[in-house]
Amino acid sequence: SLQLPATETFIGKIGIGNIAVMAFFLLSGFIISEAGATFYKDRPFAFLTNRFWRITPAYWLALGISLSVHYVLFNMGNLRLLDYTELPQGMFTAQNIISNVFVIFPFQARIGLVHVDGFYGFVRFFWAIAAEFLFYFAAFAVFCVMLCIPRYREKIAVIAVGSALLLHILNEYFLPIRSELSL
Repeated sequence: SLQLPATETFIGKIGIGNIAVMAFFLLSGFIISEAGATFYKDRPFAFLTNRFWRITPAYWLALGISLSVHYVLFNMGNLRLLDYTELPQGMFTAQNIISNVFVIFPFQARIGLVHVDGFYGFVRFFWAIAAEFLFYFAAFAVFCVMLCIPRYREKIAVIAVGSALLLHILNEYFLPIRSELSL
């Protein structure tokens, strides 16, 4: 029987992986909002610290494993990358490795920690973690404003959600705003 490449199957065409990631982001938004209203109420720094220690060590472990596997396969002459006809130049340079360490944090390219020119991501879906961290920083900012103006807590939450949706619509359909997510 004829085997089709994964991208030519029904599941590949509808991008089920992308749908799953977006569903995760949606559910995460509800859960984080509830946590901010209850467990982390009036404790935005505890929220941000918890998010950092929950995600960053696992990402760095995955990065170390992936970097090691890439390096071993490269030295054996067996490294093949699906998205590249030739291996990226400078993938094992200190600059690229440092960029991989910090690529999940918002605004890292703006302060010079991540160099987008010649960047090769050893963890394939780093962008999803970067998007999640961006959401956490936005939630942190909203929690801080709510802490400073507790009388308008509910209105601040509604304005924050509406603003996030507006930014998404502007970014997606009119003008790309976040260059870090387009690495």
